[in-house]
Amino acid sequence: EIRDLNELKNLKGTYIYARFKEPINNLVDINGTICEADDSQITVQYKEKTRNKELKIELQNIAMIRHAVKF
Repeated sequence: EIRDLNELKNLKGTYIYARFKEPINNLVDINGTICEADDSQITVQYKEKTRNKELKIELQNIAMIRHAVKF
């Protein structure tokens, strides 16, 4: 589990699992790769069926985030 959200700036390109406090686009959690990170939000690239999509997540909306294994 990533405890300090400030670490996310150094984890670009890392595959992660994140669970949200409030759903975003009807998603309660997500598996994806961190594309960008700044002080207030991160951008995660994830697959929805066969399409690659990007999602901007506010840091205040992250309930839990951890490293994940990509299969």
